[in-house]
Amino acid sequence: MAKTNVPEYAYKVSCDFCTKEAAASGEIRTEVSEYFERKAARGLWSFVCEPMLQFVTVERRMSREMLRFLLNSLEKMEFSEIHLVQTLLQHHSRLHPPCRREMQQFYSSVFRSPLKSANFPDDSLMDFFALLSKIKNAVESRSADFGKLMSAFGFYLDILTHDSLHSSASKNYPILYNLLDDCFVLHCTQIFAIYLQIPPDHRADIALYLALLAEIVRWYDVDAGNWSGKKNPLHHGFVVSFGDEISKKCSAARKRTKKLSKESIGKMADLVEQLPSKWLRRQLGDDDDEEDPCSFEATLANLTEVDEDFEVCVGELALNKSILEDLRSNREQISEAVVMVELVMKQSIYGYGGDSNRQFLKIYVALPRLIAAGKRLLEKSNVFDAYPNHIYSIFEANIDFDIRFMVDCGITGCNWIELPPTTWTRRAQSGNMPRKTSRCQIEVDVAYNKLISHEPEGDWAKVAPFRILSFDIECAGRKGVFPEPQHDPVIQIANMVVRQGQHEPFIRNIFTLKSCAPIVGIQVISSERESDMLEKWAEFVREVDPDLFTGYNINNFDFPYLINRANHLKCQHFTFLGRITNIKSVIRDSVIQSKQMGRRENKIVNFEGRTSFDLLLVLLRDYKLRSYTLNAVSYHFLQEQKEDVHHSIISDLQNGTDQSRRRLAVYCLKDAYLPIKLVDKLMSIINYMEMSRVTGVTFSSLLTRGQQIKVMSQLLRKAKEAGYLLPTQSVGEAQDQFEGATVIEPMKGYYNEPIATLDFSSLYPSIMMAHNLCYSTLITKKSIETLGLTPDRYSETPCGNYFVKSTVRKGLLPLILESLISARKRAKADMKTETDPFKLKVLDGRQLALKISANSVYGFTGAQVGKLPCLEISSVSRT
Repeated sequence: MAKTNVPEYAYKVSCDFCTKEAAASGEIRTEVSEYFERKAARGLWSFVCEPMLQFVTVERRMSREMLRFLLNSLEKMEFSEIHLVQTLLQHHSRLHPPCRREMQQFYSSVFRSPLKSANFPDDSLMDFFALLSKIKNAVESRSADFGKLMSAFGFYLDILTHDSLHSSASKNYPILYNLLDDCFVLHCTQIFAIYLQIPPDHRADIALYLALLAEIVRWYDVDAGNWSGKKNPLHHGFVVSFGDEISKKCSAARKRTKKLSKESIGKMADLVEQLPSKWLRRQLGDDDDEEDPCSFEATLANLTEVDEDFEVCVGELALNKSILEDLRSNREQISEAVVMVELVMKQSIYGYGGDSNRQFLKIYVALPRLIAAGKRLLEKSNVFDAYPNHIYSIFEANIDFDIRFMVDCGITGCNWIELPPTTWTRRAQSGNMPRKTSRCQIEVDVAYNKLISHEPEGDWAKVAPFRILSFDIECAGRKGVFPEPQHDPVIQIANMVVRQGQHEPFIRNIFTLKSCAPIVGIQVISSERESDMLEKWAEFVREVDPDLFTGYNINNFDFPYLINRANHLKCQHFTFLGRITNIKSVIRDSVIQSKQMGRRENKIVNFEGRTSFDLLLVLLRDYKLRSYTLNAVSYHFLQEQKEDVHHSIISDLQNGTDQSRRRLAVYCLKDAYLPIKLVDKLMSIINYMEMSRVTGVTFSSLLTRGQQIKVMSQLLRKAKEAGYLLPTQSVGEAQDQFEGATVIEPMKGYYNEPIATLDFSSLYPSIMMAHNLCYSTLITKKSIETLGLTPDRYSETPCGNYFVKSTVRKGLLPLILESLISARKRAKADMKTETDPFKLKVLDGRQLALKISANSVYGFTGAQVGKLPCLEISSVSRT
């Protein structure tokens, strides 16, 4: 086979058909070009490899390191071996499991055993010809077999291009020519029109197929009905040589192809308009893929230091030595506590003192836990060599690390995060690349300042198809004694796995101790030993890889009981339930206190990469009910109830027969299924996701934290934009108390005349916006005199406090409230025009989150035991 340079048009084929909507970056484009120029044309495989790599690089953000790895691998392989078909597909489809399964299933059904030679019977060609007709009919009739036929067509083309088939297949080339003349050009146009309508995540399985069709159309002389090249391209993989002579002979065919494409634009547009989106998704096998828990890939980004150089503004610090000496333990073996000190010009958010900035020292420490030590030392001693005998005021030292990171990087909870190309490197299980530390399907290293967080608007407002695992356990307790993990065994664990946005679980199973009679539609996994059952369940969790756990009272009973029981039985691998391979799930205590819930002690279990969404905590926080038992709640919202099995007979059922354990299993499964129906009915996950997006906090914080963290997150973001800093106040530092508004009791009775009632839209937010009430606009009488402000530039409240007007400085709190209220109006307007039920639920959850968030701002300023109380603001709103 001649080894000459790849012509320019051959490379353009790949880009035109595989990166139609997004061109590759210049570096990758150059790298691929140089590779194929350096390697000479090697038949079909040059055209297969290049579109594949180019498409994956652009659409799936493949790293340059991974690209080099594939190129080096291909270089070492024998391109003439037919098994390269399988190898390339395996490389290509690692990024999209549903496509891999579809292609591998077809591979198994057609070639019943692995290919070890290139000797195929003649009927392979006849099967191929029959397949072409089926493809044409499938496109015209929109058959459900369309997706599988595409994959089959790609495989047969791979087989037919092998050199060893030439002798047995040459007699059938005339039949193939007729089929090409009759079908291929129109077929390519129609398929490409469909391709443009397929969601990007599902295009990978047909990208290779499109490139092959494109090359056939380029080389096939439409008018003459024969091939432009001297030799048959199907013999040598489309092209034998890329010399100037053949390039000139192909110019006419290329011009005709371009002309054909222009003439087909109208037909393509008509076809696209006729294709309903539901049909397209069905052809791609979404329904067939329903029972695969790995169709949505989990991604872990290991954040590294910024790839920029910073200048340390302050030299050696006594603070660094003081912090190290103050540490009780140095298990991380750090040698420098203070990493960097930066001199910045900012303003305190508390009080208006003009527009001039002041000098602040921004201190970077090696670990989050060192912040408290540094704060304590700065408050009590002189630890800066550069600033002796100085008294320091501390700002933003009480901000949680996750909030600090998200604010600095512009990330909000439950938003889509993009890693731009060439900014990250992928980890692998083996090889020369860095090793993975998690169970995520994708794990990368990226500098934290390269993350891009998208606002939840347009396509970025969509909700990811999270996998949700709802489970319930049953324990065989002793008579009259509540189960204890040190004594009473776990006898059953029921599981339901559902995708977010769907109503029915795609996995229903139950793990039982001892045998259990079959249950229709349920997978029963029985074990004779309790430890085996627990280990199997933990492995099931790791295999399904859920994003969310849910259930009823799982935080305070199910999870603690399982972990304590597994530790008692010495199950070594059970507690590794998160996505980080070497971190165990442990139990810790927490306290939540609010007017709605009162004071409640809770258990918190860490699952790195997963979130526990306890439905009982949601109901206690959001609803006032007479009873919070699962039975009462299910009847209240669903008009359904649990199975009729009293807890006193659970042990008897377990010690009985297969049928009695089956009755117990049905009871347990119902308890796992009801939380899924309740979550769907109440839109709990959607509402909490939208609240997370609005307030900027993490999803898990909404359940484990109070209301103040949500306002603090929004205030920090606005303060960062405006150049303000929030002072650190100790809990209980505010001494003044204020009296709440007077509540007039209604005069009950029957009235003959109409009674008018007044209701203000967003009462407290409206007052705060109208009077420009904020920390940053609060001013003292002395400052008014010092700055020489005239009465028209400030306002006095009934309580004797002063705030500058918005013409002088716009307050941050009014800015936050205005954005929340305007966003709520947009969401409610979108609800009127939205027809998709799921999107309607998302919008409704968003407007509710915006309403609650706006009303919480006032409460934040009036919380006397809070991070930033301001009675001057809260007293005005209640006057």
